[in-house]
Amino acid sequence: MWPFSPWAVPTGSFNLPVPPPGQPLAGCDSMTVTFPSEWQPYILAALLQLTLQATWQGDEAAIIDAQGRAYAIIQTIQAATCVVPPEMGSMEVDFDMGIRVDCDCRVFVECCDGSEVELLTTKNPGQPQAGSPTGGNPIAKPGSQATTCYTMDVKSIQVLSQTVSTGDKILFENLLGSWYDTLYANIIKCIDGYFYIEGFCFEDLGRLGTDPLPSVPHLALIAKIGSTFYDPLQLDIFGNPTEFTVPAGVSNEQVYLQANAPALTGMYGTGTFCVKITNNAAVAWSHTLDFRVAPYGFADASAGGGSLTWTPGTGFTGGGGPGADVRITHALSGTITRVIAVGSVPGMGASSYLAIEIPIGTLIHNVAPVTTNPVTNDTGVISAGGSTIDLTASDNGLTWTATFISIQIMGTGTDPFPAAPTP
Repeated sequence: MWPFSPWAVPTGSFNLPVPPPGQPLAGCDSMTVTFPSEWQPYILAALLQLTLQATWQGDEAAIIDAQGRAYAIIQTIQAATCVVPPEMGSMEVDFDMGIRVDCDCRVFVECCDGSEVELLTTKNPGQPQAGSPTGGNPIAKPGSQATTCYTMDVKSIQVLSQTVSTGDKILFENLLGSWYDTLYANIIKCIDGYFYIEGFCFEDLGRLGTDPLPSVPHLALIAKIGSTFYDPLQLDIFGNPTEFTVPAGVSNEQVYLQANAPALTGMYGTGTFCVKITNNAAVAWSHTLDFRVAPYGFADASAGGGSLTWTPGTGFTGGGGPGADVRITHALSGTITRVIAVGSVPGMGASSYLAIEIPIGTLIHNVAPVTTNPVTNDTGVISAGGSTIDLTASDNGLTWTATFISIQIMGTGTDPFPAAPTP
């Protein structure tokens, strides 16, 4: 413009609302546009005016339809491929490509070389549906992690593939896509609730008091566990998701994800993301140790003159005199939930016993007197911990013998017998 004005400021393209587009031009359903690639951000920014409610005339349905069509054009230009001829670089957007839809509602696009590529739609047989997991459905076992990826429509509620309990951790990764809400400002958002501008996400400091979770941005992904909404993204100062720890009082609850909006209507767009769940439950383990095969790290800790010797095919065998006992011990970690020990005290005197101690000196369960051989000492369900687990036996006769044949140990947490056989 001339003369140049120092007071010139940007203004909208329309002074008043305009009617939505009607019929295509005669003989021209769509157009192909090529422009220099450096102009793409500016063209996208200019087109954002077409997504504003104030741009259009008409009733609510007509305005929402126009906004949706404008948003589709913006997404097409955002996804434009770059063609690099020898003489110059350009950004090509082709609205005149051949499209074929078969009887199964599968959609194919014709490429410039005559070949076809199938588009992913929610109707594609065998393809992931919007709002469903993609790439498998792994479950995190106690003490482990599992990641599942999802495609989610902004109007849907996504159920995570695994229930969670107190202490479990949830981490969102690879958040992609954008969506917008025609009922509230019609502003395009990244799926973390940040503003979406030219392919980048910028923090939104505003909040909407009518949202289910007013403390986080409008349209951000939120989670409902039980009857409570949470912010599962826990964005850091750089906008990156961090781990969300499931709070107290939650036991095997489903996690429902949705956009942070009062009602899941009047919204458009799709997001993809992956969710890594860390199962905080203690790892359960169980080992059956046959002492006739190996000692499995147990050692003689007999006292009062008693002693034991490990013999292949027999187990730990030994004995003593009055006041003596025989004992084997092993270092312990984690929590013991049950012990079943099998031994033999042939004398079966009135003072005979086969006992389990966790740790040494703390009696957990005792069989006394021994009336049959072999004798089984089963603690039943317990919760015990300590530095050692000990088996001890005695007959308190003038001379006596005892044998430790096997032990089955069950527990949670750190496994003290990582190389031992499991049942």
